[in-house]
Amino acid sequence: MYLEHTECRSIRGMPDKLDFECRKKEYIVSVGQDLARSYGYKEIQTPILEFASVYTKSVGETSDIASKEMYTFSDRNNDLISLRPEGTAGVVRAFLSNNLAANLPCKMYYSGPMFRHERPQKGRLRQFDQFGIECYGVHHPTADIESIMIAWKFIQNIGVSKNAKILINTLGDLESRNAYIKILIDYLNTKKSQLSKDSLDRLNKNPLRIFDSKDTNDIQIVANSPNLFDYLSPSSLKHYQFVEKVLSDLGIPIERNNRLVRGLDYYDHTVWEIVVDSNNLGKSQDTVLAGGRYNGLVKTMSGNLNVPGIGWGAGIDRLSLLLDGNRVCKDHVPICVVLVPDNIDSDNPNETNLRSISTDIAGLGMRVMSMLVDNKIPAVLIHSTKSNNSEDSYMESYRTLSKQLFTAANFYPKHVVIIGKSEAQFGKVLIRDFETKEQDECLLEELLKNIVIE
Repeated sequence: MYLEHTECRSIRGMPDKLDFECRKKEYIVSVGQDLARSYGYKEIQTPILEFASVYTKSVGETSDIASKEMYTFSDRNNDLISLRPEGTAGVVRAFLSNNLAANLPCKMYYSGPMFRHERPQKGRLRQFDQFGIECYGVHHPTADIESIMIAWKFIQNIGVSKNAKILINTLGDLESRNAYIKILIDYLNTKKSQLSKDSLDRLNKNPLRIFDSKDTNDIQIVANSPNLFDYLSPSSLKHYQFVEKVLSDLGIPIERNNRLVRGLDYYDHTVWEIVVDSNNLGKSQDTVLAGGRYNGLVKTMSGNLNVPGIGWGAGIDRLSLLLDGNRVCKDHVPICVVLVPDNIDSDNPNETNLRSISTDIAGLGMRVMSMLVDNKIPAVLIHSTKSNNSEDSYMESYRTLSKQLFTAANFYPKHVVIIGKSEAQFGKVLIRDFETKEQDECLLEELLKNIVIE
């Protein structure tokens, strides 16, 4: 740490993302965008600030998000404002604000930062990024199937499906759920003395949330609780069985989990999570994507518009922890351009004289850089000087070629283009294979052909 002042520290749970993490995020989002567009979804961007009621009304005032985790404050107009804790509610608000119900079905995808005041740990941050999709206007279970299929393809295309599986359940319709909740409360009341404090608070507010408890006693109690499947209405059961049958026929690895309820109050019917068994994820942070159907949310927020919805959100930060660096870097492998000083000090061959890069060498180097970038080939100029803390830009000592190649290794290049006095004089460049160390000289005009051929 160079600075110890409070204003120079990041907020706990909100870390900076440096280049490699940014590239992983960019890769994940690009995979999601390409996939969503292929299925007819269109991008939407919503503000990170909304009126707090957008979230308290949608996720439920008794949910952990609304009651414990939201960043909420009063602005100068005394309006209660919240930082975005999840994506769906804001998209529903935008769906209503922009009258998108006039053209159904409506399919949208989004990405961006979310904020929750949770206890920071590996795989769980206070500022985190999500990618998600939402579909409005389709009651039929084909929408559930499509959403889950896209979710699974997303995980596959990113390259993290090896130890992944889909946990799936149904919460049924409102009638089924209300009937089950009465039975569940009766059962939990017989175990009241064994429940954790949080579960006691949830018992009369939202007993289904007790299924999310991480308390050992709570887990044992809900494991022996009545099964929601026994209280599903015929239409709810038929809806779920349709989804399960088609997904199984498609070979998508689903596993029914009757205790899966999801942490947000707006879900009904099909809910699911994609979990990955990996040591790279933090304890109890194995869920990388989650979603479900929410047929009543639009009506809850609008007051009168009855439009069904379904969607999912994926945690980009958790997916980043699973990514193989080679997969991310392969599309970003640059050509490194090295400028060789043209005046070596014979008394000290490991160092070079001051001001020893000519304008001809620099000019040819810049032309090479422009040629590569103009042809959409990433290029990195390895600057050949190291600062001696002088404000005079000429008063710097030049590094040897070997030291410049050592710096180039940080970019994992396939090729290095080397330009020295001889190359500048005859309009040539030296192309070096960074792995084999083989090198060939060619005219500047033949550079692209030689790079492509190799």
